[in-house]
Amino acid sequence: MTVGERYDRYVIRRLLGRGSMGEVYLALDTDFNREVAIKLVYNGPDADDRDILEAERLGAELQKRLAGVDPRVVIVHQYGEM
Repeated sequence: MTVGERYDRYVIRRLLGRGSMGEVYLALDTDFNREVAIKLVYNGPDADDRDILEAERLGAELQKRLAGVDPRVVIVHQYGEM
């Protein structure tokens, strides 16, 4: 992702951080005119079974987060694959 790039309803503003699992970007949600964080999880052609299982685990965890909101936890508005 690059600054200014649009992904669905989000416009990328800047990279917030990078780690072994992926990257986190600050973006503008153009539907609701609010800033959000987007986490891009690495899962490219070099991904092994462990990486794929980790991505599936993350998706399952996000679905649980969407079901109930705790004020101490970041709210997930959307997730998907690129």
